[in-house]
Parts: sequence; C-alpha cells; structure tokens
Amino acid sequence: MIKVIKTADVPDSLKNEKFQKHLIRLKNNKAKVSGGYYGAKDVRESLKNEFNNKCAYCETKEFSPEIEHYRPQSKYEYLSYEWTNLIPVCRSCNRSKSNKFPIENKITIKNLEKLGTALNILNEKEKPYILNPEIDSPKEHFSFNTLGEIYSKTKKGKITICVCNLNDETLIYRRKKEYDNILKIIEMAKLNNTNIGKKTLNIIKEVVNKNKKKEHEYSLFWQNISLDLENLIDNN
Repeated sequence: MIKVIKTADVPDSLKNEKFQKHLIRLKNNKAKVSGGYYGAKDVRESLKNEFNNKCAYCETKEFSPEIEHYRPQSKYEYLSYEWTNLIPVCRSCNRSKSNKFPIENKITIKNLEKLGTALNILNEKEKPYILNPEIDSPKEHFSFNTLGEIYSKTKKGKITICVCNLNDETLIYRRKKEYDNILKIIEMAKLNNTNIGKKTLNIIKEVVNKNKKKEHEYSLFWQNISLDLENLIDNN
C-alpha cells in the first residue's frame, strides 16, 4: 500500500443528470444502491489511473479491479457513491476485508450522516483501524523483510495487515521472488569482476530505483528492502 491522492474530478457517472435522478429516487425509497453507478466504466478507469493499475491495499497489478468501499456499504450506505470512499482492489483483498471496518469510536448512523462525507472529519471522529491510502502514510505503519513478509510498526498497521491479509502466502511469494531474481543477478555480476560485471551492477541500481516508484508493483516493499540491495552492490 502506498499513499494516493486523487487528482481526477468526480467521474460523470457519479454526477450526471441520470445519477441525480437516481439519488432522488433513492432518497424517496424508490430505488436501491446500484453498482451500475459506482462500478461504471468511467469510475473504474479513473480509479485504475489514480492507483497506477494496482490494488489499493496489496499493490498487486490489477487491470480489472473490483470497486471497494473503504467504509463498507453494510453500515455506510450513504457513502456508496462517495468518490473519496471508492478504491480499486484485487479480488483477494476485497474478500479478505469484506465488510470489516474496526474503529475506535462507534457513532450512530444518524450522527454519521450529520458529519457529511469529508474523509478527514469522519476519520477524526471514528478513528478507523484500517489504513486509508488517501489519508494515511503507509510507510509510517509498515516495514518488510527480504523474505517478502510485511510487518507492522503500529497498531493500525497490524490490524490492516490482518484484515486485508497482506501476508497472504501468494503475496509473500511474489515479493520474495522479485527480490531473489535481482539478488541472483547481483551475485552473478559480482563474480564477473570485469567492466561488464560493473556495468551490470549499475544497471541493477537503476532497476531497483525504478522499482521504488509508485507505478511499480509492490513499490513500498522495494522502498523498504532497496537499502539491502544497494549495500550488496556497493560492497563489490
């Protein structure tokens, strides 16, 4: 997970005339919340762009994401179409999180609706235990080891790892595999004590730096373990 600040405007499907009529019908109990709006193509495409085609929780590349409600519909139906409550996730994370949303301060739905939809106000009042990629800075809550495992620095980080199952065996395997592949190339290059070997090490440095960027899969993992790789390269 990395922090993402949405820059795109609210998609047309969540503000056009058809949607406004739907909201009126919804308010008058003549309609139900529909995934046809929050799951519309323009909403999905905008979320994919904002999150670099990655799951908002585990950072696995996901080109056909499911649309997740950070605050679940089961309790926060009035936020079903709220742009700041929608994030793209993989099926695994969506199933793991499901309707779980542990918070420190329980607030009645009536009082919640009075607070409105501003994320900062809702978070301040409820104090949720699941990290919000649009509000929190995940690097302050997570750390990784070279085995691909994620560790918590805080209570909030620990609960997020548990709820979203961020130490799923498949995730650990994928993160470790990426690290091991780079490690093998470094070791081979160091054995080749020639200009070719040194050039290879410089290329690896560039690859590691590229992997740390937000566009890359598991970028927070790379940000955490890159120092280990850089030390291996520099101690040639």
